[in-house]
Amino acid sequence: MGEPFRMLIKAYTPGWTEQKISPSQQEFDFLERRILDGESLDDEEVDRYVDLLEKVTGVYTWKRIHGNSKKSTKPQIIYRIYVVDTDETLKYGISGDGESRPKEQLKELKERFGVEVDFKIVDRAPNNDEARQKEQKLVDDFFEREGLKPRAQKLPKSKYE
Repeated sequence: MGEPFRMLIKAYTPGWTEQKISPSQQEFDFLERRILDGESLDDEEVDRYVDLLEKVTGVYTWKRIHGNSKKSTKPQIIYRIYVVDTDETLKYGISGDGESRPKEQLKELKERFGVEVDFKIVDRAPNNDEARQKEQKLVDDFFEREGLKPRAQKLPKSKYE
């Protein structure tokens, strides 16, 4: 069935031999589709998207280091997102872009859990590395107290998990 099947595909797929897409282009297209669909990207995905933007499009980009990048030297806030009625901690996070990052997450978490949520700044750090260490400690302490991580916490994972 090999050759007749290939001929059938050729007949119904114009330019199919030219449609070989590099892995970089595929990854770029995937990330761009997620952005256009309104999904949020994690820190590593944002860094990767910016790297691929220049590589795939050939357009030089001034690479602004976003506030949550590991390369960021901006002062950081460490925040806690919680359920308003019960004070249950849903997640901890850091941001080098002030309150914009936790505010973005509030809507998604409200829809996801069906409850009113808010955030509080619980600490500050002079750089991203120190902020990540403080966030890790908060997650680890929570795990020690509660026996599990906060319900919406993706990263960092507790060292006790």
